[in-house]
Amino acid sequence: MGIPKPPTAQSLERSALHYLERFAASAAGMRQVLMRRVRKACMAHELDPAEYEAVVDCLVETLKARGYLNDTAFAETRINSLQRQGRGPRRIRETLLAKGVDRETVETTLNSFLEDNPDAEWDAAQRLARKRGLGPFRPTEESRREHRQKDFAALMRAGFSVDTVRRLLETDEAGEDDLSGF
Repeated sequence: MGIPKPPTAQSLERSALHYLERFAASAAGMRQVLMRRVRKACMAHELDPAEYEAVVDCLVETLKARGYLNDTAFAETRINSLQRQGRGPRRIRETLLAKGVDRETVETTLNSFLEDNPDAEWDAAQRLARKRGLGPFRPTEESRREHRQKDFAALMRAGFSVDTVRRLLETDEAGEDDLSGF
């Protein structure tokens, strides 16, 4: 690949647009991508990466103004994707925060999604349990009892509420709530 050229505003903009053609990104994520590129080029040319921070910040603001970067749209897309993968609200929140979306945007977008889709957490929990063969999707009643604590822990790590996990583990395989113990 060779030695990277010293970064310029134009080369960084081309890199940013090329990256956005392939991946969705938050503003903070795009800043990280560009600064990583700057640091790599600066190491090769013994330049100070701090001198390029203002250029990167200005470019990120320009991309936001043009509509190429929108943290709310990014959060909505990721929420839908993570929910379809079987992630709970807590895990979705942590993922978005790790991607650099600010807490207020995460909370607003996630709460709006959950209000519009009241069964989203339940559907995601069932999807994950089915995919991993947990709880009601274990082959026998004996293995369900034997692995209850492990299944409970796995579902909690996936970001589901205690109530949702308990409800799922008390559900029979057909998806009906098991009310025989009440």
